Amino acid sequence: MAKLLDYYPMIHRDKLVYTYQTGIVRIGTDDNDVIEITDPEGKFLPICQLMDGEHSVRSLLQEFPELSLRQLSLMIVKLGQKHSLAVLEEPFSEMTQAGRFQADLTYYYSEGFAGDQVLEQIQKMHVTIFGAGGGGSLLALQLINLGVQHLHLVDDDLIEQSNLNRQFLFQDQDLGHFKVDAVRQFLLARQPQAQITVSKQRITSVAGAKKELENADWGFCCIDEPPYIAQRIINRACFEKQIPSLYGFSARDSGKLLLVDPRKTACIDCLLSSRDNAGFQQLITAFQNGDFHPTTPIILPNMLLETAWIAKRWLDQVLQRQEFGNALYRFDYNQLQEEKFVPFTRQDNCPTCGSIRNRSKLWSIIPIQ
Repeated sequence: MAKLLDYYPMIHRDKLVYTYQTGIVRIGTDDNDVIEITDPEGKFLPICQLMDGEHSVRSLLQEFPELSLRQLSLMIVKLGQKHSLAVLEEPFSEMTQAGRFQADLTYYYSEGFAGDQVLEQIQKMHVTIFGAGGGGSLLALQLINLGVQHLHLVDDDLIEQSNLNRQFLFQDQDLGHFKVDAVRQFLLARQPQAQITVSKQRITSVAGAKKELENADWGFCCIDEPPYIAQRIINRACFEKQIPSLYGFSARDSGKLLLVDPRKTACIDCLLSSRDNAGFQQLITAFQNGDFHPTTPIILPNMLLETAWIAKRWLDQVLQRQEFGNALYRFDYNQLQEEKFVPFTRQDNCPTCGSIRNRSKLWSIIPIQ
């Protein structure tokens, strides 16, 4: 009983509490998410207005002595069942960095999650991002702003003039410097308390990738060279470390995304195995033998769309809100639509997670070590 008195009920902070008309109180303004309460004596409104996450059950009972604990508890339960109220163990204003992350906490609570626990979980995560160019740098920015406090950036590339237009974390004075250093400097200016480390190693082997994943809970692959091989290396490293990973791919009119969780989904090599045939092998061989170095055909708005999409789908996995594996997904920049582009399943003959040895010529075309 004493513990109950020290809880802090909070009507979600994105919901307006107001008198709609005489004798009727409304909570919320969205037509699809409004609660109407009959309140002929005008008692309900002042109580709701103090359910702000700053007043405990004890203080509410003191403020409204005519209200019994049973009545107040029933009110709290009913509002909770309507997904309009959360019960906090401490005042909202005292939560970790509540000022900086107030909007994030409000979002999580309003979506039905324990916001303080979600934020704490994200802040404790260790994330490694391979690639600090257009995709990797923007993903790093979004993850830091979501609360990630332990970030490791891996890229051996230097900033060039052609990077500046679509990779807005970089400035003219960064030309010739390592991308990871510029990204780290930009992020620390926004979140000085974050622990951001960098590596300027080129990833050429599974062993090298595993070193960069030493403490990671998640891996993000934002490198595209060499094609297929880079993704295979990160995939194998994350599988051997038994950590989930996300892979982003950019094109002129769409972005693609693939999630791999070694505990429950198929992997990159499963996808390649499922597409393996003579024609596919011939196509990859032609790519490798061609002396063509295309200009990246992407504009900043599309890059922002893709990385926001990836960050949001990652957050959905953290919240355990949606299963998103066993498919390559596509996001159309022009239609602003997501689709399951290439579904696939775990392959018994996958060279990474399968149980049957795979002697296909494909693995000698795109070998990893």
